[in-house]
Amino acid sequence: MEHLERCLGFQAVPLLISYATLLYLLAVVLVPARIETLRETFTHFLAVRCWFFAVLVTAAGVDIIDSLLKGVGWGTDLAYWAYRSL
Repeated sequence: MEHLERCLGFQAVPLLISYATLLYLLAVVLVPARIETLRETFTHFLAVRCWFFAVLVTAAGVDIIDSLLKGVGWGTDLAYWAYRSL
């Protein structure tokens, strides 16, 4: 973990804040402001699907950038650790 903190440092803070904000926006888009008046959730999803998928693709892009900043071995090391802990 120290290696990760040393490599990323303070430069990654805006990226992580934007990623958290994008995940929050996904929830905001999916849940309507007045849920009491909503009769069909599928109709609401169809109405906001362009916004939902735009935010989802943007969040995926930010996640890829974050993973690349951490390095190629980040995902493989984490998967190996999870496998060994079972």
